[in-house]
This record gives sequence, structure tokens and C-alpha cells, in this order.
Amino acid sequence: MKKLIKNIIKDILPPFFYRTILDFTAQLTFSGSYSSWQEAQALSKGYNDSAIIDKVLTAALSVKNGKAAYERDSVLFNKIEYSWPLLTGLMLAASYRKKDFSVLDFGGAFGSSYFQNKKFIDAIGNVKWHIVEQTEFVRRGKENMENEYLLFHESIVSALASAGCFDAALLSSVLQYLETPYETLEQIISMDLPYIIIDRTPLYKGLNDRLTVQKVHPSIYDASYPAWILSENKMLKCISDQYNIISQFVSLGGNIRLVKPDGMATYTGFILKRKKN
Repeated sequence: MKKLIKNIIKDILPPFFYRTILDFTAQLTFSGSYSSWQEAQALSKGYNDSAIIDKVLTAALSVKNGKAAYERDSVLFNKIEYSWPLLTGLMLAASYRKKDFSVLDFGGAFGSSYFQNKKFIDAIGNVKWHIVEQTEFVRRGKENMENEYLLFHESIVSALASAGCFDAALLSSVLQYLETPYETLEQIISMDLPYIIIDRTPLYKGLNDRLTVQKVHPSIYDASYPAWILSENKMLKCISDQYNIISQFVSLGGNIRLVKPDGMATYTGFILKRKKN
């Protein structure tokens, strides 16, 4: 299986070109270049709004109950569009597991990535999927979504206490929404996990990170929040000391147009394997 997974990485990932689930980037705008998180936050409506969480949960329950195939950011789809690099990273990590396959999904909402890949995850067997989220997501997740395979926690410490150890960490579309993204990433790197998978993280060629306000089209939900456009150079420096980059890929969503000032970024992902000590 290990040889098969390595061949998949070699043959599929380099030339892979991704279609978006829908023109999602047309529904989002990234504007400004702010000097502090507080400044950007003052111009934002936020994500931790009860009405938004209600909508995201309703969508997640539709998927759980078989009424929709997939959801992302509360938008429902009748067909799953896989992030094949993300899935390949999970399969690779699973092939090296010693017992149960345990995943730390940081910022995983109500299990979007879990349900997106459930058909493959179920084939692995003995999977424990631990989501770390905001307090209200955790409360509602425990009430409506949690089972013996999908668990919710308010902190990495709590998740680790429950799991004992993790085979892989997943950070999908989350680092850009943290006030201190590198601090969280370094915390996860310090856990010395065999694999880390990063997906849908906006990077650009600038030497310094750019702080924007991301606005969501009201047709999805009426929200705006601070969002980092991270420096590709800084990201590579952060991850390459302790991890080998097996693959760097363009994620679903592709290129992002920045305004005020104009610029361009790209949703990017990585499959990272811990370096041998």
C-alpha cells in the first residue's frame, strides 16, 4: 500500500489542475492591508454569529442525514468535489499508522472534511477524527454531530488528552482566520506528528504577510472577518525546518484577487512528512 500511495503522489499531484466546486472566489472579496488584527476586526462582522452557526449546522446535518452529498461554508452540493491532494495525504498517513488512525482536524467546523472524505475514511477502518473548534461549534457539534468516530474539542490540549496521539493533523482553510497563525502552526509542528496536511490557505509572493478583511456574499451568509494572506516565503521557512514537503499544490479555489491595493494570491496546500531525527 505504501508503494501505491507513493506512486499516486508522484504521478497525480505534480500535473494536477483543479476545478472549483463553484466559482467560490467570486463570492468572496479580500480587501485592504491593515496594520493590526484589531483594526481589521473593527471593520468586520465576524463568524461567531449565532445565525451563521445555525446555517452551517443545518447544512452539516443535511449531509449527515443523506439529504446532500457535501457542504462547504454552509453551501450544499449534490456531488462531492474531492481535494485529491488532501485525500492522498490522509491515505499516506493512514498507511503508516500503527493502530487506530487518529486525525487532528484544527478548525474543522462540524466535520466538513470528515464527511467530504468519509467514503475513503470508512475504508481505512478504526478512524478517530478529532475536531478543535470555537466553543459554540463544539457545544453544537457534541449535541448534533458527535459519535464514536467524530469528536469535538475546544483545544488541542483537550483533543490530545482524548486521543493520546495523532497520526496526522489537518489544517484546511483555517490558518488565515487566526490572529496568530504561525503560533498555532508552530504548536502543531512541536507535537512531532508523522504528517501534517495544510489545505486552502491563501499565499502570495510578498515578503510579509498581508492582513485583509474578507467579505462573504450575502447569498452565502452576511459576514466579514479578518483574513491573512500569508507570505509563501515565511510559510516555507516555518514548515521546512522539521518537515519535508512531499507536495505543494494549488487548492480548490485557485487564484484570489486582492483589492485596495490590487494583488493576487493563491489557495495553497502542502503534504508534510516529519523529518527523521
